[in-house]
Amino acid sequence: MKDLDNPFQLKSSKWRMAGMGLILLIVLLQWSRPMILPSESQIRQAFHRAVQARFPEPALNLANRMGIHPFGGEWQTGDQSARGRVVLIHGLDDPGIMWKDLGPVLQANQYQVLVMSYPNDQAIQASSRFFFDHMRNLAEKTRLRSTLWPIPWAGWWPGTC
Repeated sequence: MKDLDNPFQLKSSKWRMAGMGLILLIVLLQWSRPMILPSESQIRQAFHRAVQARFPEPALNLANRMGIHPFGGEWQTGDQSARGRVVLIHGLDDPGIMWKDLGPVLQANQYQVLVMSYPNDQAIQASSRFFFDHMRNLAEKTRLRSTLWPIPWAGWWPGTC
């Protein structure tokens, strides 16, 4: 009996060809996707620009709340009695309220406590630039040494700068 006379052999080879065609199609789509579709960061940036254009005043109010701010009070730039400065940094998708228990303990131990807040829904590169710019501005504003306390599960460990 010839292979061509076996109907099972014909069905099997058709399925094999269909499977290989499907794999080729998936590979081509994955390869061409960056050229066809915008990236997630491009979509996110376009959305942020659209929201800022549509709601400029609330966007400005939110932007003013971002950055490095004193924990629960006013700036104490000339306070020489502080043992040092601690900057508390929340994770990319964590709220800054997570420091509500640690902040008062540090203040009671004579540390100037600051909190770094940044928009949660932005690219990591933008968050890094935002953080760097604010830390540079803080260093220019005062000469008090800062200790950073990011949350460990964000991939950072406390350090001094």
